[in-house]
Amino acid sequence: MKAKPVLCCLRRRCLSTLAVRWALAAIALAAAASCWPAGGGHSIIAFCGDAVFAAEAEQQQQQQDHNHPQPQRLQQQRQQQHELPREKSEPREVGELTIPLASPLNAAALDRLRRLVRTDEHARRWAEQMRDEAEPLLDRAPDPLVEIHYEGLVNTDPRRLAAVAKLRQMAHAAVLMRHWQASSDRRAAAALKRLIIAWAGAYRPTGNDVNENKLYPLLAAYASLRSEMPDEDRGRVDAWVEQFGRLHAQAVERSQLFTNRYAKHVRLLFVCGRILDRPKWEEQAIEGARRFAARGLRADGTSEDLHRRDTLTYHCSALTPVLELAMLAGPAGRELYEWTAPEGGSIRKSVEYVIPYAAGEKTREEWKNSTVGLDRRRAEAGLEHYRPGRLFKPVEALELMELAEFFDPKLLPLVQKLSGRTGDRFPTWQTLVNRALDERPAGDREAGPRSANDR
Repeated sequence: MKAKPVLCCLRRRCLSTLAVRWALAAIALAAAASCWPAGGGHSIIAFCGDAVFAAEAEQQQQQQDHNHPQPQRLQQQRQQQHELPREKSEPREVGELTIPLASPLNAAALDRLRRLVRTDEHARRWAEQMRDEAEPLLDRAPDPLVEIHYEGLVNTDPRRLAAVAKLRQMAHAAVLMRHWQASSDRRAAAALKRLIIAWAGAYRPTGNDVNENKLYPLLAAYASLRSEMPDEDRGRVDAWVEQFGRLHAQAVERSQLFTNRYAKHVRLLFVCGRILDRPKWEEQAIEGARRFAARGLRADGTSEDLHRRDTLTYHCSALTPVLELAMLAGPAGRELYEWTAPEGGSIRKSVEYVIPYAAGEKTREEWKNSTVGLDRRRAEAGLEHYRPGRLFKPVEALELMELAEFFDPKLLPLVQKLSGRTGDRFPTWQTLVNRALDERPAGDREAGPRSANDR
């Protein structure tokens, strides 16, 4: 019997009182003592304590969720009552979280979004849903982390579970930002400012792309609300963003591994440049996205991630950050989407590679030949999503397809199918944002991207 899985199982199944949890931990301690590896570094007692505290944090979150219904529950209620639009928001495994897309919009895009909300029934329904999802979050107190323990840890690791419990605030920030974008609600703006100030005062940037990618909604919100912040708060948060920017600029310049992790660095650098009005950082990020396309994507549409990890999961997550960067970069971003490297790789080709799997025309067994140790450890921990041979689910491509729909409106029927909203003009929130970001005349948008012969 292996000690760590037993303790993790006890943590997940622990009863409602803290006293009983400590008793279970003590029993587990005695049972595990004989099989715990000598000199394992992380002691049995510390592991039991971590497990109990992570469980306690989870129970507190559940109690808070009971007092303040979660967005998903409100969403289900609205669907049952009014059949309003929906989005997939469940994390795929324990120890993970799904953070909704939340892009910073300039003044012109915000104006177009709010005009759509006023004049379009489908857009108005999204605004109503964002209002209902944000309402229970408006008065929640920030609870920031000083360090993020996530990257490289198996999902059931107590340190990761404890971090995820607090990182749920980033999903809340994304919901609050969407509501503010649709409504200009000052309460949502105030809640976002509290989150930004609290996290900027506690968390110390490290340059870790996986961990700090989770904080993207805060940076995106600050890009929109910075001008409204008092001078003293703005100065402190600017200094915090400066640290982010410098660390991720170094990574974009120096890294020679062009995977999803490089793409995360690129997007973080771009938003830091946008916040602090650093055109050089924005240009460096766009050039980094070109390097990613040239060296991380293949002429046949596959990617470095697909070959190293044998999964579309990371192929898709490598493309989504550069797609959002391209959306926000204006004409330079459209050129980036269409650009083909001398070696033949391009963002467009790698998006199109996924379409048959998203449409259900092809199936794919995932993770069978991954060369990354973390993937094997996840499978050994019994996490179904990472089981070698698991079939890729078409809905897993939804986020990629709704971002790509900005560049290729012909993908809208596929987004409608994946989201279950075949009759909606805006089947997801992101497709509404796509329309607000698009400055082209309607005829140009309907024409979609340029063909290879037009480039």
